Amino acid sequence: MIKDIRDIFKTDMKTIKNNPVVMFVLLVIILLPSLYALLNIQATWDPYARTSNIELAVVNEDLGYNSNGTDYNVGNMLVDELKNNTNFSWQFVDESTGVNGVKNGKYYAVLIIPTNFSQDLLSIQTSNPQKLKYNISSMIKRIQ
Repeated sequence: MIKDIRDIFKTDMKTIKNNPVVMFVLLVIILLPSLYALLNIQATWDPYARTSNIELAVVNEDLGYNSNGTDYNVGNMLVDELKNNTNFSWQFVDESTGVNGVKNGKYYAVLIIPTNFSQDLLSIQTSNPQKLKYNISSMIKRIQ
């Protein structure tokens, strides 16, 4: 039985060797998945490796909030964190500059931190907590 398998294998190898079309098809079948994997792995290996030149505008309109005699400004805290983040090129501008920059193609998107951001976020400390009306996707504007 093993002898029969060897004979079939030898016959197939001779056929492949003598027929260039079959050789080409087999090479394509062998190499195509490898090439596909190579390109996909390279593209997704480090998604932030080349994003540092993408300019994103940040508009901080947060007025802050005073709770029990302590002033909080979560918008400023967020801006400080973004200044330390090098994954993107964060540009800190006013709203009209940010929106116009996105329309003109200077910025990829604009992140607008609303005026009542700290107040809404810290309302959890009050007896009347407010449900946040926005999430990150509602704060980021991609103007078409």
